Amino acid sequence: MRSSYRIFQVFGISVELHITFILLLVFLLGYGWLSDGFVSGIRLVLLFTVLFAVVLFHELAHSCVALLWGVNVPRITLLPIGGAAHVEIPEKPHMELIMSVAGPFFNLVFALFCFVFLLLLFPGSDLFTSWDILEMAEVIFTLEGLLKFLLHINVVLAVFNLLPIFPMDGGRVFRAILALFMDYTRATTIAASVGQYLSLLLFFGGLFTLNIMILLIGGLIYLAAGQELKVVKLRHALAGLSMADAAFKEYGFVSESMSLRDFMEYAAKPQVYYYPVVDVSGSVVGMFSPEFISKKSTADLGNATVGDFMVRDYLTVKAGDSVSEKIIRILERDFVFVEDDGRVIGYLTPGYLSDLAGYRKMKGF
Repeated sequence: MRSSYRIFQVFGISVELHITFILLLVFLLGYGWLSDGFVSGIRLVLLFTVLFAVVLFHELAHSCVALLWGVNVPRITLLPIGGAAHVEIPEKPHMELIMSVAGPFFNLVFALFCFVFLLLLFPGSDLFTSWDILEMAEVIFTLEGLLKFLLHINVVLAVFNLLPIFPMDGGRVFRAILALFMDYTRATTIAASVGQYLSLLLFFGGLFTLNIMILLIGGLIYLAAGQELKVVKLRHALAGLSMADAAFKEYGFVSESMSLRDFMEYAAKPQVYYYPVVDVSGSVVGMFSPEFISKKSTADLGNATVGDFMVRDYLTVKAGDSVSEKIIRILERDFVFVEDDGRVIGYLTPGYLSDLAGYRKMKGF
């Protein structure tokens, strides 16, 4: 099942809604409906649409700077806790510094414009606005209320994102500054550790105040910091390897029309867990593993074939590509096939890469 869905594309970047974001909108509609009627529910949905439009522009600011540097940005995903631009940032501190501040800088400039328009159009207006979401959902339907909301939300987004909590923008700025004076892995370790301590403060703050959103943000940031540190360590451990160098090559191809009984009797090999699947023309069309089969006996599976259980969601990379440069894309998929002149010569999985990195570290590479 897909976890996110494209809503449009801009500058070659796919803008996607995560399934949890869609569920959030459904929840808001129901919450507003039960609280003050159907119209209130619609207003709440529109309020969060405006909020996440600002979040999207924040992420586009990061992404546009990345594109100017020649960095690939395949997609931006909107989640209930914010947005995430999928950018594989090069290990160049000055680039990361500029890319990281681009989002908060956009928010501050946007807030300044809203402030100026408020002074010009509504002189003497009270800049304070209620933080009750039902009240905010009502006032944004006036120009003054909308400008106030945009002013406040942009300031909040800028300040919050600049907190030195890695991997948020402020944490990336912190990492980039550290990386000017030390090894990139060491800088990431320090930034991630600081970010995790601060994210724990957010988590427990949300727990004590019964603020589910703050609690969730703190917990997810804690996990994200650890994951990013793992990625950086993997990238350095696998530095210098091409896809062909790293690919696992000890396997056998199986046909998608092969019955499971025949596979177990004739094709299955000890210590081989995954098998590329080919169609009648010999083209690779997926990946199969005995683990994909339910725990029923082969007799209970009747005429089931390998093709009935294979995984079709995979990524294909070129043999000469650098593993380090595409490590995030590899880790996002369960399987990656390595091709040389249109022929599959091996495959990669996140688990195999982790084992390979551990082996190279043990051998002192």
